[in-house]
Amino acid sequence: MSLQTWNNFAAIISNSAAGFISDRVGRKRNLLGAWVLCAAVIVICSIFAAPNQFLFCIGLMLLFGFSLNYAITSVNLLMPEQYPTAIRNTGVAWCHAFARFGGSASSIVLGGIAGMAAFQTVGGTTNWSLVVLVLIVPFVLGFICALLFVRDTNGKSMDQLANEATGDELSGTAPFAIMLAIVVILFSLCIVCPLAINGWSKPPIALPLMATGMLLPFAFFFIFGGKQLAKGAGRK
Repeated sequence: MSLQTWNNFAAIISNSAAGFISDRVGRKRNLLGAWVLCAAVIVICSIFAAPNQFLFCIGLMLLFGFSLNYAITSVNLLMPEQYPTAIRNTGVAWCHAFARFGGSASSIVLGGIAGMAAFQTVGGTTNWSLVVLVLIVPFVLGFICALLFVRDTNGKSMDQLANEATGDELSGTAPFAIMLAIVVILFSLCIVCPLAINGWSKPPIALPLMATGMLLPFAFFFIFGGKQLAKGAGRK
């Protein structure tokens, strides 16, 4: 209870800081810095995690809670400015929905990873330093996605952003259908199967399948976002 209380206190500070700093340096730059901060904190936690040093581990978890809440808030500040007015509510809602999928699936996937032989010590216990280090993957992917696909909205009003719309934003039934298929695959592999099938994470094929489900949204962003980048480069 004490740790949760202090985590909430750290979240208040990080959320307030994210809003203040993003107004000063720009929301895209702030988000990129947030992902870098999260990755750095993951490395620090991985190196210095020590189960026999309780108070030190609490300090590390508070540092991680601060950086994670800072990054989440930085995303929320930027999302509404990335979508045209006609689909702004839908776009933001879908982002939050995928965050819920990721939050539900990641704990299941990480639990399966912790039980893998590659993450065990010689004495047969879980090597939590390696398990924690796995968390750096989504933060690095988030940094790359933000760097490539997020437009800089610093100092621009919603009206200015609407006037800058080119009219060729990603749209159509095909991308939407693919996104729905990704939702079904992610939900089935990473949530339904682990909860419905006893011992689902033990077969060698299970974790690769769950990892694939977790990475499919990123693949979608890189493929369709890359096409948009190519179109933009062709117009210049």
